[in-house]
Amino acid sequence: MMKKIATLLLLLMLSVSLFHIEVHGFFRIHWETRDTRFVEGIRHTKIVGTIDFNGVESRQVINYFGANTALRDDLHIIVGDNYADYGWGMGNISTITHNIHDRYPHFTVVGGVNGDFYNMMTGHPVMAYVRNYEVLTPGLVHRTLLGFKEDGSLVAGTPCLLGHELIVFNEDGARKLAQPVARLNSLPANDDEIAVFFPNYQGTITSSHQKVIIDAMDIKLDESDTRFFGKGILNAETTGETIVPEHGFVIVGTNFNDDELITNGDVVLVQQKLGCGFEDIRYGIGAWEILVKDGVPTTHLTHGAGPQFRHPRTALGITADGTIFFVTVDGRNRPGGMEGVTAYEMAEIMAHFDAVDAYNLDGGGSTTMYIKGDDGTYETINTPSDGSLRRLSNALFFVKGYEQPVPPPALFPDDRPRLDQPPHAHVDAEGVLRFHPVGNAAGYQVRINGVDVITENPYLPLDLPEGEHNVRVRALGGVDFQNSPFTDTMVIHVYPEDINRFIELLKSYLRRQQED
Repeated sequence: MMKKIATLLLLLMLSVSLFHIEVHGFFRIHWETRDTRFVEGIRHTKIVGTIDFNGVESRQVINYFGANTALRDDLHIIVGDNYADYGWGMGNISTITHNIHDRYPHFTVVGGVNGDFYNMMTGHPVMAYVRNYEVLTPGLVHRTLLGFKEDGSLVAGTPCLLGHELIVFNEDGARKLAQPVARLNSLPANDDEIAVFFPNYQGTITSSHQKVIIDAMDIKLDESDTRFFGKGILNAETTGETIVPEHGFVIVGTNFNDDELITNGDVVLVQQKLGCGFEDIRYGIGAWEILVKDGVPTTHLTHGAGPQFRHPRTALGITADGTIFFVTVDGRNRPGGMEGVTAYEMAEIMAHFDAVDAYNLDGGGSTTMYIKGDDGTYETINTPSDGSLRRLSNALFFVKGYEQPVPPPALFPDDRPRLDQPPHAHVDAEGVLRFHPVGNAAGYQVRINGVDVITENPYLPLDLPEGEHNVRVRALGGVDFQNSPFTDTMVIHVYPEDINRFIELLKSYLRRQQED
């Protein structure tokens, strides 16, 4: 008898080792291949095999990509898009990756997945979207928002909408003041209110209120023209009649800006204010359906994109130790072993990867995972069901680099005296930026192609590569003085050595000609 039991145990052990069965409740993954690698420290695992959910088997290809960003200062999760200024738009994940590198030159995309559901005609996302603290839209419906904070933590849920606000930043990006916007496209009801008129207002603003006209860098409206976002700089002020510029907005209020809240060089933001834990998120993107809650896969779904049907799917999960991960499952390709999963099966897959909480993202033909290769080029890791990369509204990415710090709030009103600009700024023949010192200056800020260098001296050697470079400088006031304005931009051309020699020869020849 004991011999028979031992034989049965041996057979059971052999079956487990042959078929690589991994069990999670009534859910099993029978993997044929399971390959893991690390890209810039982020784990990528690809599983090819069969899943068994309550006795129903299906062939699947699963990709996992995840890391704990809270443990690394140089790793972040951000959002990306292909939105046009003054509107929305779409782009495939390759285009969105390129846009991130243009928008954030201090970041390198390591990999990412598609994001929120969206209007496939306009690209407007369904849920709220936050890009570097800017709330481009509060969303068309109240679904789950995934918010990513400065410290790498994730906050998920439904944010409170606290009304629109006006925020003014100085030229250093420091917040001067924020105040509520009482009305949109209608006049203030009293002297304490301000209103903002956007380009969808077709009339003339005829009241005697102070009107501050803003040249917009960007404006976002939804399809119903009820959700607003605007960003711009000061154009003009008037108490007379005015219309709203096509690419601008108008702030209206009694004696508004008499205190010079908005001055030249400031950036003005009008956006929806988020609350209920989402006040300080730096990036945010929408999701639809909670797949895992407190470690338990969801068993009753009432929304989502056909939860009972097999589709390609994308999801985001977070583990107990703070690891955030993306998962894609391919589908609509049964001959290729990619049958797709129901939302319930996707929930089990997320729990298999130890998700404490997990959230469903857009799927179907949108499902895409895109990762940087060893040679620096990017590869579509999964097999999109459309046969090519679909144009998306937005996407989620792991990026490597260091986040730009947020300046502390600016003094307002600021009665400190302002320093003068550094005079006689120039670059000498040795490539050294020189300027005359400014009295009471605590130092000098040199901005080279948008990147700042601080120096205590009235000079800075410029070790610039070949090409064209924009250089400006200003004096820093420290505690007792306001910073000076920047000098005018100096455009510096750095040529290859042989061209430099030719230029010097040419200068020498011209000097001799003048002497003769």
